[in-house]
Amino acid sequence: MRLLFGVIMLVIVDQISKIWARFLLLESPPISYLSDTFRLVYAENTGAFLSLGAEAPMYIRFAVMVGLNSVMLIGIGVYLFKARKISPLEQMAFALVLAGGLGNLLDRIFRQGIVIDFLNLGIGSVRTGIFNLADVMISVGILMLGWAWCMGRTDLKLKSSATEKNGESIATKVISGLIVGITTLYFADPCNAAETIIYKTSRTSGQVVLNGQIIEYNRRELIFRVQFPDTVRRLSADNIVAYAPERNQAHQQAVQALKDLQYNEALSKFASAQSQETRPWLQREIQAGQIEVLINQQNWLEAVEKYLTLINSDPLTRHQELIPLHWSDEKLTNEEKIWALGALQSNKAIERLIGTSWLVESTEYGTRAESMLREMMTNPDPLIRHLTKTQIWRRELVTDTITDGDLERWERQLLDLQEEYRSGPMFVLGLGYERIVQKELAAARFLWLTMMDTKNIPLARDATLRAADLLEEVGQISQSVQLRAEAEARFTPAD
Repeated sequence: MRLLFGVIMLVIVDQISKIWARFLLLESPPISYLSDTFRLVYAENTGAFLSLGAEAPMYIRFAVMVGLNSVMLIGIGVYLFKARKISPLEQMAFALVLAGGLGNLLDRIFRQGIVIDFLNLGIGSVRTGIFNLADVMISVGILMLGWAWCMGRTDLKLKSSATEKNGESIATKVISGLIVGITTLYFADPCNAAETIIYKTSRTSGQVVLNGQIIEYNRRELIFRVQFPDTVRRLSADNIVAYAPERNQAHQQAVQALKDLQYNEALSKFASAQSQETRPWLQREIQAGQIEVLINQQNWLEAVEKYLTLINSDPLTRHQELIPLHWSDEKLTNEEKIWALGALQSNKAIERLIGTSWLVESTEYGTRAESMLREMMTNPDPLIRHLTKTQIWRRELVTDTITDGDLERWERQLLDLQEEYRSGPMFVLGLGYERIVQKELAAARFLWLTMMDTKNIPLARDATLRAADLLEEVGQISQSVQLRAEAEARFTPAD
């Protein structure tokens, strides 16, 4: 009876842990602890451990993962509760294997063949697959069975056994051996690479987890080498759910410094990381980090130089949204003004767009910049066209009387942009609503940056403070005070 209660409690703990993982980790990137020794990363596994068989036809997966497992677990359960001569250690071991197997089987049955995994361990370049508490129970149970088996063999050498005892000992060994053999094949992860990716499968609604090495990653595809078996997979970038790259120590420190708004420290660490990194795709990731730092320092000339270098070396970069456009009237240095005027003569649309964004609100060069923007509205690149329209909004704020109809047009045009490009245009939209004294609507647009923009910190800070001022004007004092405190806490550089 105690064994049955223990099995039930272990299954409940496993299911609660999976509910917790789904609630907290589903939309989260991998979370690392202890210098990346331990990771929490959500994965929906339609196959066995390491996602073996994840893309097999549904009927095969059901037959193997549900049918075969059910038969095996029934056998273990019957043996566990019927056998009289097995040791307490063996009882505990079989109970753990049974509880773990039931935990994963319940997932298969009630989650349409999907098992939730969320734990990952690694030391240096060696990483496990992604697993769950049920897998831990099974693994511990197998180790205990192995130990009990070895102890049993020693005891048999020291005393003679009756036929009944021999028969039961043999039965125990056979079942133990089958469990060890099957679950070792089922759960062992021979891959020793340190990088992990999670992607959506094309045949099922689940997610596949792979360990190996990322060879290339851009906005079109991710190329991944799996070491066992040694194969190269090309996956659509749209299907990538999460990834955990193996960054060198300086790169990790740079990412953390950027997150903490320690910009000088981040630049120093990124430079060190770049000198150590040999893989091209990670070198470009480091470049993207440097661009983000420079934008937040408002070091526009260096930011644009590195940005153009990045997109020239990788036209399919995943970081195209780091384009150093201006979204408010910022005073230009003489060097910045010279660069922007030169960019208007460039044969590259991206350079002309950046240059016009720096000049469009200028009293001296605004008309010239607007003329260039009008020409670029027919550019064949949809992103250039859509961003050009949003820069024209800024000119309209300077020269025209803004109406409700204009803002409705802006709202429609904003939908043409993907979310990662909307921060600047949303800021301009907030300025538009502020112009026509729609204060609550303006505050709502500014607050979009507070909630969504983690790239351009100065712009997000400005938007948050503007929203606070507007909310104070409409009598929402407590919300205004809270926003000012948030702007100070989240958007103030540490250096």
